[in-house]
Amino acid sequence: MQGRYAESVDYWKKYSALNDSMVNLATQSAINELEIQYATARKEQALAQQQLELQKKDLWILVSWGIVAVLVGAAAVVWVLYRQRQKAADERKRTNCSSPTWRERKRNAPGRPRTCTTA
Repeated sequence: MQGRYAESVDYWKKYSALNDSMVNLATQSAINELEIQYATARKEQALAQQQLELQKKDLWILVSWGIVAVLVGAAAVVWVLYRQRQKAADERKRTNCSSPTWRERKRNAPGRPRTCTTA
């Protein structure tokens, strides 16, 4: 058994090469796995960011439609109030022309132009 130093050195080199190869293979496999995890995490983060931006966009659209609805409602209320006042003024004018007050009688005295006209 002694004297086989050359053979033992040869086996030691083969063992070292095989061991290094296995360590390198395991290390490379771990590196590949970590790269895949990193790439997946980045894609998931980008997707989450896109979803957040879409949610913000949807919220702005909803808020915009809400503002439009409020403005349309306010415009409708203003229009209804305007029409009511206009009808009330027309009714007062019609009523005042049919039963004049003392001032209107004086103002509409004979020889003076009438200020109240009936339609």
